[in-house]
Amino acid sequence: AADGGGDDADAAAGGAEGAFALPRNAMEFTREWQKSCRTSAAQVRYLAALPPRSEWWGSVFKSGIDVAILGQMFRCWAEGWAEGAAATRPGGLSGVHSVAQALVGLATTSRYELNLSLMCSDELDSLRLLCASVSRALQDEAAAAEGPAAQALEQLRAHYGAYLEDAAGAAAAAPMAE
Repeated sequence: AADGGGDDADAAAGGAEGAFALPRNAMEFTREWQKSCRTSAAQVRYLAALPPRSEWWGSVFKSGIDVAILGQMFRCWAEGWAEGAAATRPGGLSGVHSVAQALVGLATTSRYELNLSLMCSDELDSLRLLCASVSRALQDEAAAAEGPAAQALEQLRAHYGAYLEDAAGAAAAAPMAE
């Protein structure tokens, strides 16, 4: 593979805070992730800079995604939740809606179920936490106003219902700290 395109991507990533080259496929995403996203803050910025459309996520990762990177993404979204969930993204969508769209798009990719079956328990715990957080936030948004939040919640439930049930069971078993 030629490195000329990678130099442009690195320059775009390093030029302005949060300015990343938009990946066209899983290989470009992985290269940028590994080179520019070495801290959780950089990972959060990178994921937030990507289009909040499920079709885009499904297209970029249509041939699949590395299971380790998928687990890192789940962890990043789950841990970065407090920072980015309420923020509004370009196009007026909330951070929660953007994450929901990414999750739905990823769920349509090749070998996605296989990737989930290969994840370690910590990665699956991050997915459960993320699904529960996204679901609650979408429910709040949907209750406040009809529109994309209700549709995103329905799509999230369709693809991640089992993880939402697991998270609800775990939450009921453990008292919440307030």
